[in-house]
Amino acid sequence: MKTVRVEVPANETELLVLAGKIMAKHTDLGAASPLTGLDWTANGPRITQATDFDNQATVSHQKGEQFTEKRDVLMPDVREFERSCRDVLLGLNRSNPRALADFSFVVNDAVPAKKNGNGTAAVAVH
Repeated sequence: MKTVRVEVPANETELLVLAGKIMAKHTDLGAASPLTGLDWTANGPRITQATDFDNQATVSHQKGEQFTEKRDVLMPDVREFERSCRDVLLGLNRSNPRALADFSFVVNDAVPAKKNGNGTAAVAVH
């Protein structure tokens, strides 16, 4: 006899889809199902509940992506406004740039100016 491999999905969503199909086939066959000896009373509701949670997670993930996209549209203006705040505070506190820490800016005068992650130069006060 030829050796075969029967795959069980590693992905949770795919596994739940398969479990739902198995449960539907078992239900359709009724008493004639070869799976009647298994504990469907406990595991049937688990499959249903896990599938419901998986569907909710998918919807939540999609909503999260939508919120992230909306946030990202606003971020350039927020970032520019924050830089304006920093620049005004630096202008007002030129002799004491550590005062920007009162506004929760991280002030590190021990490190020379370097490029930020966005490619712009960090402001250094000398």
